[in-house]
Amino acid sequence: MPDFLKWLNANAAAVQAASSVVILVLTAALIYVTNLYRKDTARLAKLAAQQLAIATMPVVSMGDPRSEVRGADWSILAVSFSVYNNGQLWITVDSVEVAYWLDGFDEQGEVKRKTLSGMASAQVSAGDSSTIDFSIGIDPQPEDRRDPDKGLRYRLTVKYSGAGDTKGIWDSSPRTATFRRPR
Repeated sequence: MPDFLKWLNANAAAVQAASSVVILVLTAALIYVTNLYRKDTARLAKLAAQQLAIATMPVVSMGDPRSEVRGADWSILAVSFSVYNNGQLWITVDSVEVAYWLDGFDEQGEVKRKTLSGMASAQVSAGDSSTIDFSIGIDPQPEDRRDPDKGLRYRLTVKYSGAGDTKGIWDSSPRTATFRRPR
């Protein structure tokens, strides 16, 4: 053993250089493994955030709207529809927009259409449904008043929001409201 200590003492510079190379290689390996760990952690954090967003996203569907045009002069469009929330968190229906078509064409040859918006506040709990009854004043053309058998074509757009920054829009396909004769 004393010979080995003499040899280390005689070659101290070489031993120190060799240990520096070993420390350099180990440091490089540590940097590489730490970088792999950082990438995996970032990927897992991103996946967890996506999974949370999917788990808390509202799953909203709307039932078929029932509608009719009422009033002595047929100036009220009454629509009733159900909102189903199959998601994990509540949603709030913020507004309902009704676009209805009038007979005839405008100056550019486009079909005349009027859009009206209204507030329809309804909070729907997770796994629940709510029926929204919505009435809005309309201005049917005189020819609409003369021929109530053809109905009034309309489309609903429902805007809703949920927990966090969740926002959504649901559009119905074009529908036809029947005219209810005054009694």
